[in-house]
Amino acid sequence: DTKRPMICPGKMNTECGCNTSPEACPIGECDCEGQLRVSQDCKTALYCDSPIEEGFKVIVINCTAEDEIVFVNMWTNSWKCSKDDGRCPGAFHVGCEPDPTSPTEEPTTTDPSRCTLATNSLGSCGCGEQLFINDDCTKGFY
Repeated sequence: DTKRPMICPGKMNTECGCNTSPEACPIGECDCEGQLRVSQDCKTALYCDSPIEEGFKVIVINCTAEDEIVFVNMWTNSWKCSKDDGRCPGAFHVGCEPDPTSPTEEPTTTDPSRCTLATNSLGSCGCGEQLFINDDCTKGFY
């Protein structure tokens, strides 16, 4: 069905790039129930399911074919391995991060073709080219 609305996955951000081996670029640990983490090469993803005595029940998908990556469908809450079409943004995770409390800022009018320096109210940048999205997908920072 192509007429479905876009689904907001909730607060998310991409991780800093890592170009070495998968061992040197770990996917990370579960921080909360419902968190989704995707590896730098998008070939592995883990979903942090229900809490257990020592952390979380973790569901993992690994795409072993050379030309496949993990595709996540937010509409059906499913995932699968599919042909890599170049959409992998690098490592990212969705869920867990509370929105920081900050004063409400009045929008400013700027030429939309210009990038301007700003303060990231959605998190802390660890490197360039990170993407941050707030809980309801109404604000982003790159």
